[in-house]
Amino acid sequence: MDDIRVGRHVLQPNRQLLLDGKRVTIGPRALAIIGTLAARRGEIVTKDELFEAVWPDTIVEENSLQVHIASLRKALGEDAGLIETVRGVGYQLLDNPPEPLAAEPGKDEPAHEPVPQVAAGEEIAAGREAAAEPARAPAAAAPDRPQRRNLPLVLGACAIVLLGLALLVLPVFSSEQPAAADVEQTLVILPLATDGGEQQAFLGSSLSSTLSSELGQLPRIRMIAATSARAIAQDALTPNEVAERFGIDLLLEGEVRTRGEGLSATVRLVEAASARQVWTDTVEIASGNLGMLQGQLAQAIAAALKARVGAGAEPAKAIRTTDPEAYRAYLQGIYGLNFPLSEGDKRLEAYRHFSRAVELDPVFAEAWAARAYLLEASFKFFFLPERDRPADTVMEDAERALALDPDNMMAQVAATWWTFTDSGKVERAVADLEAVLARDPGNEAAANAMRFIYFQAGDPERMLEWEDRFYEVDPFNLNGASRRQTPLLYMGDYEALVDFLDECELCDLRMKHYLFGMGALATPEQIRRDLPRVEAMLRQELPGEQVERLLAVPRWLATGEEMTPAMEQRLLDSSPYEAALAAWFGAEADVVFEKIGWEDAPYFWTSIMTAGGRYSLPPAMRADPRFHARFDNPIGRNVLAYRRKRGLKEGMPIEPGEVAAEEARLAARGLVPRR
Repeated sequence: MDDIRVGRHVLQPNRQLLLDGKRVTIGPRALAIIGTLAARRGEIVTKDELFEAVWPDTIVEENSLQVHIASLRKALGEDAGLIETVRGVGYQLLDNPPEPLAAEPGKDEPAHEPVPQVAAGEEIAAGREAAAEPARAPAAAAPDRPQRRNLPLVLGACAIVLLGLALLVLPVFSSEQPAAADVEQTLVILPLATDGGEQQAFLGSSLSSTLSSELGQLPRIRMIAATSARAIAQDALTPNEVAERFGIDLLLEGEVRTRGEGLSATVRLVEAASARQVWTDTVEIASGNLGMLQGQLAQAIAAALKARVGAGAEPAKAIRTTDPEAYRAYLQGIYGLNFPLSEGDKRLEAYRHFSRAVELDPVFAEAWAARAYLLEASFKFFFLPERDRPADTVMEDAERALALDPDNMMAQVAATWWTFTDSGKVERAVADLEAVLARDPGNEAAANAMRFIYFQAGDPERMLEWEDRFYEVDPFNLNGASRRQTPLLYMGDYEALVDFLDECELCDLRMKHYLFGMGALATPEQIRRDLPRVEAMLRQELPGEQVERLLAVPRWLATGEEMTPAMEQRLLDSSPYEAALAAWFGAEADVVFEKIGWEDAPYFWTSIMTAGGRYSLPPAMRADPRFHARFDNPIGRNVLAYRRKRGLKEGMPIEPGEVAAEEARLAARGLVPRR
């Protein structure tokens, strides 16, 4: 079939989508959708026609089409507007828009002063002058940049992070002129190099993280999160690669060195697309006071950004400690906080560092706030034996921080998150977090809390929205992206999950989530189709004995046979999810309810029991009074009220008279409980 032009893209039907001769990463479903629309360009293609073309002989829910359309629009970038939604009917691929008229050379072109190249150490005085004087506006504003669309919703839940799908490349300002003052710039602060080996590894990473938090409050600066900054540095990406893959405009890099008893830090601002250094400065202090060093660095960088992109005033002064040892302990804690939850030992070590910081300086607001957030974001370390868990002091710590610094956003986030887990009041928590994000749109802690709250409320659409927003801030956060599995489970879309995992070769825990999808959603036929290649991938990564243990359940599911007593015991002794799976295959309700548990963390179990597919209980057990009783607490009642208001049905308690209708709904998706 002949190639088809779609705006700036070239579609090779049933094969690939190209941009400037390079393959654009999209899944096979999205490719089938654009092929169907392109074959009937200018016509309205109904949703039913798209379902028939893309999912023949398969029953899927309508939102599966919506998330694939969102993925396709994201991949098309500036051409996304060619796909028009005809509300209530379907979609239409429009004709290519007319090419804009090119300006005549030399006509009406504003003159710009070039930004001079500077050598390290030359810009200290200039930086101070820039901080004192208002930035001069360029002679003419640069053209408006196209706005980013939401990230592809199809990449929903289970998988981890998509390094394979980069943010679209945005135009960057010319290397020969400063950016216009009304244009947002994306900045990543890479970990500063240090001269202390492993013992000082925390220093460069933590300084970059705390600088990101402060500078992220500047207008017209969108900050990429610290975990992504570390990943970019570890992958040794060139500035041009960073610009192309993640739409980043500016990089800040540098090093911090000890000089006798003092410290010296040199930082450089680099235009990513051209790899051109546009500013540099060195800050030296006579003592080892890291707080003083960070404060001077923040002021110097803010002044440079103000001169470069009109970023406005200096960052708000942080309420820091005057105790150098307390600040060092705080930075060590920040270093551990940035590790994923799966590395619980690093987070527990971070807790100890924050505790030492507040012990050394009881009026250190930032340390109190960080400890409160760490406790809540680590679910009070529920994964540790009870004797090893720190005390739940989230609200006490947050209130101490806010008494010292009423504007401390990390403390506000921690208090809001804790209040939700204590009450289940979704809308109140969302409103409080939105207030934080209105002040700091790139606030990593608030975005993280928001997506967790929607996860615990079992709201797949809203969770996807915030997963996408969190991905924009932190595309390398493997811990966070793992929760993309949940929306796909709620939507019941096994094929979309597999499409995503097939594309995301670098995803953390990828194999686990193939197996997770098989257990929750897949038919025996789908498991038999996918299991051989999943097994081959597992055997490349894990010892044979561990592979055999992991494959036992999907191999059994692939047979379509009844559950043996041994398999039942295996499932019941595993996770709450697999206890629910046992219920689908005939395990007695008494045993299942006993195994699932509830009391330790009701907000957490609420989200598990309202999961989708075979990882929530079958309809008959959801009508059982004992299941209803699990929600008879403030958290359960408030979460259920929110879900009913939003029309969310998966895993909800039902009445005995509703069982037959619910079983029929699930049977249409291939989910039929065994008696």
